[in-house]
Amino acid sequence: MTVNKANEAMRLIDNPLFQEVNEEESKILGGFLNGNYPAEKAVSLMKSCINKKREGHTVIKLHQVEKKNFTILHGNIEEIKLPDDLLIDTIFTSSPYYKLIHYGNDPNELGWEKTVDLYVKRLADILMKCFGKLKNTGSMFVNIGETYLNGECQAVPERLTVELINRGAFFVDQLIWNKVSNKPAGNNIKRLRPGYETILHFSKTREYYFEKIKIPSTKLLKAARGCKEKNGDKVSYHIQNNYDQFRSVLSDGEVSTMLTVQLNKNRTKHIEGEEEHPATFSSNLPVIPLLIATPKNSESVVFDPFMGTGSCGVTALLLGFKFVGVELYDKNIQTANRILSESQEAFDEESLNSLFEDFKPSEDSEELDEISVAA
Repeated sequence: MTVNKANEAMRLIDNPLFQEVNEEESKILGGFLNGNYPAEKAVSLMKSCINKKREGHTVIKLHQVEKKNFTILHGNIEEIKLPDDLLIDTIFTSSPYYKLIHYGNDPNELGWEKTVDLYVKRLADILMKCFGKLKNTGSMFVNIGETYLNGECQAVPERLTVELINRGAFFVDQLIWNKVSNKPAGNNIKRLRPGYETILHFSKTREYYFEKIKIPSTKLLKAARGCKEKNGDKVSYHIQNNYDQFRSVLSDGEVSTMLTVQLNKNRTKHIEGEEEHPATFSSNLPVIPLLIATPKNSESVVFDPFMGTGSCGVTALLLGFKFVGVELYDKNIQTANRILSESQEAFDEESLNSLFEDFKPSEDSEELDEISVAA
């Protein structure tokens, strides 16, 4: 190390912005010593690190800070009128499951119908109401769990699939949510431990938007390293934001229909004064469905008719999309307003572009499969 380099390093350590605890996590001084950037950039990164530790605003480019990029509609999705100008690119929802959880005190809450057939019909009515607002290139993803009554499987995902097909929805595929660390079944239950849930993929037409994604196995995904600056070879460096969690659900190679998402990873964290939602899901779960089915621009709209505390909206906003959600209960809207506002503030174009840069279209993405050709 040169004397000048050592002196600059000492000045960085003496800078009021330098904090040992932050350095252990961010390695900003280490990056300077490795020659990744000059001292001035190191000071800038220290300041950025402190701001993000304090949950400060991120510089937003695609979406202006003063513009609210999410809308919450309060009420029963069966009764409210959806806006006339609402055009949806992607629906992603986890609807209430049949006879599993009471989410509040509304006596007409979905999920407590007398029979599974009545439940499926009612859920299908709701989904098709939303389906009518889809663009012709749009997709709908429905996360639906199974129900067992008196030890008998009710085949809820299968019944719902047939019902929606009969109503004119185009059935694209069935994704499997591999639920890591799912709780075991009781000793008195005579079936295997539940290890997955189903995500049904429907589209408005056969011309639905779809983008295959593929992660190159030879590329190191370093969160602190950004993408190359435009018209140059210089690589930018930044403090990581909320985008590492998205990479955690993307394995090397082409993404398959098996989505491995940890059950308790990146779920809603409530603060004092908020009532806890009994069945939130990880905001990592919608990542792949939204990436493959939603055009990558700030005007794309993601919709969730059973918003809850807004987990789907968190993902949509961090990916640069607009979000519209419907929620029945006041207690959930209070939490959703907070976490969606935080997600909009946390949107970071540089981190998002770095994430997108790591995606490579599959070489056969333009090819039709044999079934499509036969059709």
